[in-house]
Amino acid sequence: SISYLARVSDDGAPIVRAVAKLGALLRFTIANASRDTVTIAEEVEFVESYLELQALRFKGRFKTTMNLSGNLSGTVCLPFTLQPLVENVFRHVIEQHAEIDQDTHPEVVDIVIEAVVSDSVAMLKVRNSRPEGDVTRSEESGTGLQNLETRMRHRFGDHTQLETEASETHYEVSLAYPARMVAHGG
Repeated sequence: SISYLARVSDDGAPIVRAVAKLGALLRFTIANASRDTVTIAEEVEFVESYLELQALRFKGRFKTTMNLSGNLSGTVCLPFTLQPLVENVFRHVIEQHAEIDQDTHPEVVDIVIEAVVSDSVAMLKVRNSRPEGDVTRSEESGTGLQNLETRMRHRFGDHTQLETEASETHYEVSLAYPARMVAHGG
């Protein structure tokens, strides 16, 4: 197996970690492909595995902070709600600047991920700093964000709200929707 080959090589530890994280991502994808909802806690766990995999790829290019509060393990969201918001940071910022020499431009992208549940509202938010001179994103929502908002409105109703905010220093996507608790008994 790939994991075995990595273990017997001189510096296979990063490969072993990458394979383990890919396995975790694949298991989540397969396990949740047919589910209507997952808990926010499950979605956060998926994002953590995704970030660990990206850390192997973009070593030292980003720093992540998670702000989590409320009943995340008892509140649902759609599968793949938070992860695409985080993935957009990599696609539109970090990958775009990956070719820049880290020695001459050591800027690190700060990523803040928030998942907050109150009595009636669930809020998922991803905010990232923008490297100096970054013009890769505008305040308008792209197709992926529009599709996510449509999916969320279909499941959680018209009170679902997706907003973006862009400035010279940061980009932020916020998704608020009516908090729904996990159904018990099957």
